[in-house]
Amino acid sequence: VLDGLGYVLGTISAPASFDPTQLSLAAIEVVNSPTLAIDLNHVYMPQRDTSAAVTTQRTVRATPTASTKTNNWPLIGMIDSRINQAHSVFKGAKISEQIFTPKGYKQTTEHGTAIASILIGNSEELEGFAPGAQLFNGAVFSVNEDGIEFSTTAAVIRAVNWLAKQKVKLLNMSLAGPDNAILARVIESACQQGITIVTSVGNAGPSAPPLYPAAYECTIAVTAVNESGLIYHRANRGAHVDFAVPGIHIAHALGTTDYSTSNGTSYAAAVLTGLIATTSSYNELSPAEIKFQLSQIAEDRGVVGLDPIYGHGLILPTRRSLASLR
Repeated sequence: VLDGLGYVLGTISAPASFDPTQLSLAAIEVVNSPTLAIDLNHVYMPQRDTSAAVTTQRTVRATPTASTKTNNWPLIGMIDSRINQAHSVFKGAKISEQIFTPKGYKQTTEHGTAIASILIGNSEELEGFAPGAQLFNGAVFSVNEDGIEFSTTAAVIRAVNWLAKQKVKLLNMSLAGPDNAILARVIESACQQGITIVTSVGNAGPSAPPLYPAAYECTIAVTAVNESGLIYHRANRGAHVDFAVPGIHIAHALGTTDYSTSNGTSYAAAVLTGLIATTSSYNELSPAEIKFQLSQIAEDRGVVGLDPIYGHGLILPTRRSLASLR
C-alpha cells in the first residue's frame, strides 16, 4: 500500500520457464487508465561518468560551494544508494535511511554517499550546501554481477512513497531510465503534493532519447556544465531540459573514507538541489512556481530562449543567485 501517495502497488513475477528473448515487444501492453496503470519493472541507474578517472585525496574543497549558511529547508529527500554514514563528512549529520534495494543483490554506498555529501556534508575537506538539514534517503540501488549499480521501478516508487510520508518537500533523484506508466503516475502525485523533484537528465549522450523521471513535465531536469559553462559532452538533450548547472569535477565524499571529484548530471542535480535548500520561502511555493523562480535567475546560453541543450539557461550557486531567489 502506497499510503503516502494514495495508490496500491503490486508486482507479478514470470514463471521460471519464461524466456524473455522469445517475447515480442508488440505483446507487451501498457495499461494506463485513471484507476489503473500496468507496466514493466524497468531498470534505472545513477547518472555519473563511471569511465572518468578520479583522484582519491584527503583534501578536496567543495566546488562549487554555497556562499551562505542559510538553511530554510530542514528536510531534504534523496533517492539513491545507501549512504556510508560512518564517513567523517557526516559527523553530526541527521540522516534517516530506509532500504528499498532489489533483493538478492549486494547493496552499495558509493553514489549515495557522494550525493549526500554535496547536500549536507560538513568536514574540513568538504562542505555541502545545507549541513544543518535532516536528510531522508530512500536507498534503491544494488550492484549486479557485473558491478553495475541499478534499481527498479518498484524500488523507486516505494522510496517516493516513503519520502512523501516523511513530509519531505525537496527531493533529489540523480537517476534515469525509461518512461514508465506507473512511475509517471507516482511522480505526478508527488508533485501535486507539493514535492519539488530535482532530476538528472542523464548521461546517454546528445543523440539519446529523453530519460525519466527528468522528462516528466513537473520535475526540474538538470544538465551538467563545466566551470566555464560548456555543456558536458555526455549529457542528454531535449525539450525537457530545464537548467544547466555545474556537474564537472564536483567534489564529493567517496563510499570509503576519502574524497574525490567526479563528472555527471547526477552531480549537477545535487548541486541545484543544494542551492534550493539554502534559499528561503520555497516551502511556500509549488514545484511549478519554484521552476519559474529559477528561470528568472538563469543566464541564457545557447540559442536565445529555451533550448534543448541549456534549457532556460545556466545557474551558478553564487551569492547573487541566492539573493535573487529570496
